[in-house]
Amino acid sequence: MSDPGPDALLLAGERRPFALPAILGIGWKQNTLFPKSPVFVAIAFLAQAHAQVVIPSSTSTVQLQVLSPGSATFVAPLGTVVDGGFGTGVLGDASQNWQITNRGTLRTTGISGTSGVDLNSLTTGSLRLDNYGTIAGDSTSGANGLRLPNGGTVYNHVGAHIVSNGFYGIVANGAVNITNDGDITGSSSGCD
Repeated sequence: MSDPGPDALLLAGERRPFALPAILGIGWKQNTLFPKSPVFVAIAFLAQAHAQVVIPSSTSTVQLQVLSPGSATFVAPLGTVVDGGFGTGVLGDASQNWQITNRGTLRTTGISGTSGVDLNSLTTGSLRLDNYGTIAGDSTSGANGLRLPNGGTVYNHVGAHIVSNGFYGIVANGAVNITNDGDITGSSSGCD
């Protein structure tokens, strides 16, 4: 048997020629051992997938590390309303590098030191928030819209709002990268 070349499949100790066209990340080939019967081998190139945990509507603080311990990727779907009352709306501690997508309303009507969303992170600057909805500190007594004690990346998309009626729209320590195509406002300023 002649050398089948580099595009060969090692099967039962022999190299057999084959063609592998790619269609949407999946390649197919006909098995050359059984040319009379259509036997196919599929090769899939899978991207890493992350299951998103749904943030439910709530009238009290939603703590991400309690909602789904060990998970880091969360989504608040359209129609979700989290009102932390006198506490923070959504709280993430420093146990994860959070990846949050918000399409709902996450807010507090609390006092000074609370936020609509308060996200710490395991590694400085490593969390990501994609906001398509509303994050609000709806209190005139000093609540922030978004607080990032360890920095991170914020994408505030078209039509989205990060607001505070009593302090800063976003308050952050550490490195923070903000892409704002929506509205970031606060009674003191949009960002601190």
